[in-house]
Amino acid sequence: MDNRRYLLLIALLILGSFISIAFFINDRLNKTVSDISASLTEHQHQQKAAFYRDQFNVSVETIATAENLLREARSAGEVSRLFPALKSTLFSDKKIARIWYSVISGRDSTFKSYKRDTSGTIVPVQPDFVKSWVYKELVKPSAANGKNSEFVNFEGRLHWLQGRRLMLADGTQIAFGFDIDLVELQNYFRQNDYIWQSYAFITTLNNLCISHPDEKLIGRKILTRLSLPELTRRLKKNNSVRDTVISSYLNVPVIRNYSFLTVGSEQWLFVADSPVSVIDEDAREVRNYTLAIGICCVFLVIAIVILAQKRWQRQFLLRQQAENTQKELLLEKQQLQITSEKQQKENAMLHLEKLKEKINPHFLFNSLLSLNGLISQDTEQAKEFVVRLSKVYRYVLNDFPDGLSPLEEEIRFAEQYTFLLKIRFGEALQYVQLNLQQLPAARIPFMSIQSAIENAVKHNVVSKSNPLAITIEYEDGCLAVSNNLQLRKDNGDSSRQGWAYIESIYKHYGIEHFKHGVEGDAYKCYLPLIYLKEGDITTA
Repeated sequence: MDNRRYLLLIALLILGSFISIAFFINDRLNKTVSDISASLTEHQHQQKAAFYRDQFNVSVETIATAENLLREARSAGEVSRLFPALKSTLFSDKKIARIWYSVISGRDSTFKSYKRDTSGTIVPVQPDFVKSWVYKELVKPSAANGKNSEFVNFEGRLHWLQGRRLMLADGTQIAFGFDIDLVELQNYFRQNDYIWQSYAFITTLNNLCISHPDEKLIGRKILTRLSLPELTRRLKKNNSVRDTVISSYLNVPVIRNYSFLTVGSEQWLFVADSPVSVIDEDAREVRNYTLAIGICCVFLVIAIVILAQKRWQRQFLLRQQAENTQKELLLEKQQLQITSEKQQKENAMLHLEKLKEKINPHFLFNSLLSLNGLISQDTEQAKEFVVRLSKVYRYVLNDFPDGLSPLEEEIRFAEQYTFLLKIRFGEALQYVQLNLQQLPAARIPFMSIQSAIENAVKHNVVSKSNPLAITIEYEDGCLAVSNNLQLRKDNGDSSRQGWAYIESIYKHYGIEHFKHGVEGDAYKCYLPLIYLKEGDITTA
């Protein structure tokens, strides 16, 4: 009897020990699951926020790019010339399906709007509600402090209107921007959002929903659990807020993360919902099996559970880390692709501006005037002048896709160009080449020497009493172009597009030591020589 009681006591002690250990394991498992779930949902929230922020900012940056383009215009006529480029710039963002612009010159005003249909064709449209908003917020004199961005409800669908206004030198006003249907934008997000474990929605700080997977909720006030003033206060203090709610969209418990989303000059509220992970169900099954098996073999089960739990946790974290790394690499690849496309676009625009400068009508006009004087004075030299002028323009029209040309050709072109200038200026212009007898087989940016010579002639006095001396020589792996400094008083503003063009070519090839500026009583430009090898780019 005593032995039975003793065995019963031992059994109760073992059972009590197991129950205590089981409760301890259960508590640790719950904590681990909670930490993993919190880390996972927070990471998903950050990835979602980065995706939506980048997508909205691309549209805002498109407006800024178009504004920089139109700043070149000085009159309504130039705006018409720039419109194809404006339209191409605004439609470069795939999310923008409708654009508009308005030109107000005196009492005359025009308003035009275009859309991209499903086939990709650009066709004109006349959305009256956009026109009304533009004249109210951007065009009328009372709109000096109007809104550049607003959400407008039209025929039951919420639209995001973004616009800018410019005043040209002749008093002409230009207003332009885009109109995005937020339901169509949600379809774009649905196709491009690669983070499937959660869904997100965005509201303004006035609780107006502007993005939601349930398109019926766009344009409504949907946040009810936390008041916006309280939520805003907590976000300003902690940057992010977490809550557990029942999703009206999924009808399941979700972990809800709140944060601010800054787009351009605006601040919105970003919310990401992640369903409560099935990890809880798996953990519950593990606990039940542990309890059942532990009745037969307490210590063995405890050891197995502890080892299994650690191994499972480690593998889960490693697998999750690998998946997160893969997603981050994918996002980084997309961002690099966007950056590359933007750089290519900027380089193309720089090339276009450079081409405009190359075929300079003032240079051609001055050359023809010089030729007119030569014809009556020196027929042979006039013939030589015509031949060299044709060589200059033939070289200008050459195609160098990589932006580089051989050093010898550039020097030869500079000689032809300087010959034409010397016909015009005579002894007032002196051109000297030093140490150029044995130059390496290198390359430099196309027409870079000509740009430096043109810059010297443009900004300095050139006269018989004050001759301008231009020197080209080889120095420390660079071609140095220098001139004595005697600046003109009527110099005016310089666009510096020539220097910007050359600098962009060097940066494209990763070369940072291109420089130009005043050195003592001279202005000097250093053009690093570029050596192109297969798969490699080097400089001296």
